[in-house]
This record gives sequence, structure tokens and C-alpha cells, in this order.
Amino acid sequence: MASTGWFQKLINPSNFFEAQRPIISFTCFGGITPFTIVNSRLQCTPFGYVNSFVQTMVFVLCYVITIIKRESVTGYFFDSNISNFGDFLQTATGIGALLMTFLYSIAKRHTLIEAFHSLARTDSNLKEIGIEISYKKTILRNYFVVLFQVLVQILYFATTMSIVLSSGFPFSITAWLIFMLPMMMMSMITVLFVSLLNQSRCRFQQLNNILVSLRNKTVEKLMLQYGDQHMNAVVKFQKPFGMSSIFSGNTNRQMPDVINRVASIQSEICDACDCIEDYFKVQMLTIVAISFLISVFDWYYILETIFTDTYTDTHFNRLQFVAFFLYQGLMHVIVVIKIIFFASLAVKEV
Repeated sequence: MASTGWFQKLINPSNFFEAQRPIISFTCFGGITPFTIVNSRLQCTPFGYVNSFVQTMVFVLCYVITIIKRESVTGYFFDSNISNFGDFLQTATGIGALLMTFLYSIAKRHTLIEAFHSLARTDSNLKEIGIEISYKKTILRNYFVVLFQVLVQILYFATTMSIVLSSGFPFSITAWLIFMLPMMMMSMITVLFVSLLNQSRCRFQQLNNILVSLRNKTVEKLMLQYGDQHMNAVVKFQKPFGMSSIFSGNTNRQMPDVINRVASIQSEICDACDCIEDYFKVQMLTIVAISFLISVFDWYYILETIFTDTYTDTHFNRLQFVAFFLYQGLMHVIVVIKIIFFASLAVKEV
């Protein structure tokens, strides 16, 4: 019975913050955010700070070791001036992006916390006018997003590693860590960014449904020429996406009160969007820069392999060349496309 109650608590959150637990735990464990949920509130913890610091130091140490040893995963495939320059540029960019991302995330942590709080206040205002959001659907969707992202990362690393190791090269933990780090970092940041965008977009969607209902009700009253005693009639909302309406005709809530509450909802969502933009602007710039850099060099390696015989100087055949760098390049392109796609959906709803 105790285990059943624990499981029910995991899939039946009681508030907005509990519904975000999968995303928050995922990013906290990855060192991107230093806070976790304590007593149904976001709170920075010593573990969060120590975890971020330790991971940053470990990755910086790995970068230093690989620079001293002059080794990299890409170096297994190519040994030319272009590949060496590409490795150096990617390493320098990775170190800068790593430090900037982790330090910026710590420095701007209160901005991200305020974004979560603004969305939570939005839900409170929605509840005031009789709209309750299904947090169970939210947390199940978040569990799915995190699990899917972890599986994608495991598949990506397993596939690329099998290509290299199958050719007889020894396993170097430092080389593979700096190879995997950019994708791991971008994955966690993108999951957090897309999650907050979706939360904001869904609440704008509910706000639009409310506004449509208010408009239709007003037009209906004008068309039917209702009397003045009906001008403050209660609005009955249709059941929107993932929500249940408890706004019945027996309540005493009047039209001006509903409109004031709608204005508060709009203000809170805009505050959340401002915080999201302020927090993620550096991270998004970093992700786009890294993805562009890696993709450019990947496509250069692919074209050089296809149209020259460079691959004959290594243990890899032409198919392995193309598969490895095409897979890596597409993964980074997909990350950028995902950011643009979800951002455009949010802008469209606004």
C-alpha cells in the first residue's frame, strides 16, 4: 500500500510545481539548474550548487587533458590541417559555452524560478474563474519528454561509439566526454526551454479560449437584445484542451470580475515569457553557435569523403565516414529545428 501511494503521488501532482518535477529533476541532475522542489516550491539546494560546480570542473579537466594529449573522436577519422583546426575550434567553443552556460544558469537562477512562479500564479487565476488544469496530463507528458530525450541520447552515443570502437580504436573516456558534452548540454537546456514554452503556449491557448467565449457571449447578447439585467450574466466555458470547467451558472461571478481576472492571467503569462526570454537568450545563442559550427565541419568531412579518397588512409570505410558525421550533423540540426518550431508555435498562439 505504501508503494502504491508513493507511485500515485508521482503521477498525480497536486500543483504546478509538482507537475514539473521530471523536467526540474532532469536538469538539476545534469547540473544545468541548482534548484529542486521542496515542499511544493522551487528551492536552491547545496546539492544543486555542488553538483553544477563538480560537473563543470570535471568537464573542464577533460577538455584540458584532451588538448594536452591532442586526441579527439574526430581525429580518429581525419588527420589534416582542417580537421585539427576544426577540433581546436570545437574544443575552444565547447569550453567557452560550458563555462558560460553553467555560470549563467547559476547567476540567472532567480529569473528562471520567477518564470515558474508566474506560470503557477497563472493557474491560480485560472482557477479563480473556474478553470482547472489537469496536472496529471502535464506530468505524464513531462515524463515522456524526459524519457524520450534520454533514449535518443543513449541511441546516439551507442551508435557513434560502436562505429569508432568497431574499427579497433581504444576507448578514451576524456575524448568521448568532450564529444558527448555539447549534445548532453544542449539536450537538457532544450528540454527545459521547450517545456516552459509549451506551458506558456498552453496557457495563452486557454486565455484565447476564454476571450473567444467572452466575445461570443457578448455578441449573442447583443443579437438577442438582452436587457440590462442580463449584461453581467455568468459566462459558461466549453471544456478546452486538458481542462475541466467548474464555472457553472450557480456561481456569483460577474462579467467585470471575469474580465479583471483575465487581465491578470494575461499579465502573469507575459511576465513568465519575459523571464524565459531573459534566461534563455544566452543559452539559445550558444546552442545555435555550437550546432552551426559542428554541422559545417561535419558536412565538410562528408563532402571530402564522398569526393576524395581521404578515407583510405584510416581504418574506416566510406560508409562509416558518412554515417558517423551525417548522424552527428543531423542531431545538431534537429535541435535547432526543434527550438525554432516550438518557439514559432508559442508566438503564433500569442
